[in-house]
Amino acid sequence: MIRYLLVFSCSLTVLASLPALVRGVEVPAGYDRYLRPNPEAGPTPVQVGVFVIDLIEIDDIHQSFTANLYFDVRYSDPRLADPNAPEVRVFAVEQIWWPNLGLVNRRNLDVLFPNVLKVDRRGNVTYNQRVYGDFSARLSLRRFPFDSQLLPIEVASFSLSPKELNLTMDPDFTGRFESLSLTGWEVLTGGIDTLPKRAEAVGLEQLTFHLNVARRIAFYRWSILVPLGFIVLMAWCVFWIDPQYLPTQVGLSTASVFSLIAFRFSLRALLPRVDYMTYLDEFVLASTVLVFLALGQAILTGRLAKIGHEPLADRIDVWSRSIYLLVFAILTVLTLRLHF
Repeated sequence: MIRYLLVFSCSLTVLASLPALVRGVEVPAGYDRYLRPNPEAGPTPVQVGVFVIDLIEIDDIHQSFTANLYFDVRYSDPRLADPNAPEVRVFAVEQIWWPNLGLVNRRNLDVLFPNVLKVDRRGNVTYNQRVYGDFSARLSLRRFPFDSQLLPIEVASFSLSPKELNLTMDPDFTGRFESLSLTGWEVLTGGIDTLPKRAEAVGLEQLTFHLNVARRIAFYRWSILVPLGFIVLMAWCVFWIDPQYLPTQVGLSTASVFSLIAFRFSLRALLPRVDYMTYLDEFVLASTVLVFLALGQAILTGRLAKIGHEPLADRIDVWSRSIYLLVFAILTVLTLRLHF
């Protein structure tokens, strides 16, 4: 962590003076910036480091996340080696060869550092950049609110294929700060990892970093699951009222239904708007069906008691007390997959 802080602070100091350093720096005579270094040796190796300074928000609705990232790109260009040159030369990216790297899943980004390349006397090239903004992410919310997500950071060359470029992770400059601003989520890995490279249809070299995060369910447990369970149990109380008191039964059942409807309206801002059922959607739907079944059963037993079948109505109530709880427990296990 101290290494990251030192590198980051040094980069801020150096980059602040880059505009003045770039002026007057010339490339060697005969240098072709459109030709990559040592093309006869195979793909040019380029190391990429991504450090997560902060992770601010994950947006379920817009399938995105907001992050503050620091990038470190390193490769060697022997054509720029010069033992008599200054210890560090600074070139604009338009002056020398650059693998034309960019972020594939970027949305709205603010680029905070000058877009320049630093070259030492041995021809080692370094590119540092800090960005802040939104990145797209294909979030799978089927297990919501017990889901975990991979937040990708996709780095790719927009002009070079895997036959020309080989991107690898630089472990020395890849990681994250321990304390992040993100609330409601837990980062499962200590740093950030890389995913296997994908064979893109356009044939460009790509390297994907990712953060593995899991949703904290405490909020949903106490704000949704437990109150919803109480509403279902309130409807269950109707089975303990004598069927002769039909107005009381119907009143309690109707109160449960109205409470559930009001509760569902309050959930609209908390549930992700996806075109498939999540675990929580299934649980809410199952609870709704149970509450309406309790209302129907109350009307049935009250009608039976009114026409003189009180023993049958009492037996239905006795059986319903156990069956209702059993069905609710089974539906809870099936819809929440034992995560509760």
